[in-house]
Amino acid sequence: MLTLTGTRIRTTAALLVAIVGVAARAEDRVRLRLGTSVAKEAQPKPPRTPRAPELRGTIVQATADAITIETPAHALKKEWVVPTEDVLEVFLDGEPEELRSGRGMVAAGDGAGALEQLAPTESADRATVWEQATNAVQAERMFVKSAANAQRAIRSGEGLEPALAGLRAFLKTHPRTHHTAFVHELMGDVFARMDKPDDALAAYAAIATQSPARRVRADMLKGRLHLDQKRWENARAAFDKAIAIESPAGDFSALLEKREARLLLARCLARDSRAADAIALARQLLSEADPADSTGLATIFVVLGEAQEATGDKNKDALISYLTVDTVHNGVPEAHAEALARLVKLWEKENHPERARDALQALEQTYPDSPWARLVREPAGS
Repeated sequence: MLTLTGTRIRTTAALLVAIVGVAARAEDRVRLRLGTSVAKEAQPKPPRTPRAPELRGTIVQATADAITIETPAHALKKEWVVPTEDVLEVFLDGEPEELRSGRGMVAAGDGAGALEQLAPTESADRATVWEQATNAVQAERMFVKSAANAQRAIRSGEGLEPALAGLRAFLKTHPRTHHTAFVHELMGDVFARMDKPDDALAAYAAIATQSPARRVRADMLKGRLHLDQKRWENARAAFDKAIAIESPAGDFSALLEKREARLLLARCLARDSRAADAIALARQLLSEADPADSTGLATIFVVLGEAQEATGDKNKDALISYLTVDTVHNGVPEAHAEALARLVKLWEKENHPERARDALQALEQTYPDSPWARLVREPAGS
């Protein structure tokens, strides 16, 4: 749990250098989401190359809703209370580099990779380091392991019950963690993989708080579950509810969640024989997008391509949308993998087998473990 009071018990620097292999850090760091009010306040004059600002100091409290960090060296404020939805990542004083790498992989959805990163720290000769680590670092280790196991189980369909037990154990041990919303979302995803939609919906509902961004995300996740179940009307209702939630003009985190809800709504419309409406919505999102936001643009172009395909007579337009992701926005793994998989099918449909083979080769070589790679490999109708 990241609620820290009194004197912080820190891992001995010499022990960390000798066993963990990283230098001891003298401070905690909270990396802020670009575009949020707190990020603009912390970095009133951003650099030419935009990068997420950080608050450096000592985390004195963390809850499901906010992280409080004392920043004695900051020129503007000596204490900041940061809503958790405005936090990109938390770096803890004294945590091993493997833990940081594993957490980054969890954030990217790569649970198997995160567990590989943590594997060297599980050896007997590292036990002393973990015993002497702060409660916050030990909690972070438990979070990464439980989240990674859940992500791996969701992808493989195996070990779902133990994964769910691990997530529940983490929340029971650390009920005030800033990872609360993320863990509830993972629990919902595990339930969905177990074909327990009611339990999944309850887990997603637990995310909602007074924060508009949290409420938007909770309804968006409900809509996503209905979308996966092909319950188009229920999905549209959930997405519409998420989009309609009121949020302050400067609430960038809520805006990002609403954008995701609108993208999923466009997918829903495309799959429910309303391709023209889906194309219009995707193009509206393109017009609003930041030209420098490659992540957002990649996802929008994939959704636009799906909507164009759904019309039945805009395959060439869809090819252009997918190729834009492949050639321009290929640094976004999930969107790039989907674009490549859709290119394989569409090139085949357009009678270009050599281009389909090229797209398949790129997909297999770059994202061999992606669900999209497995989907392309499966025989039609399986």
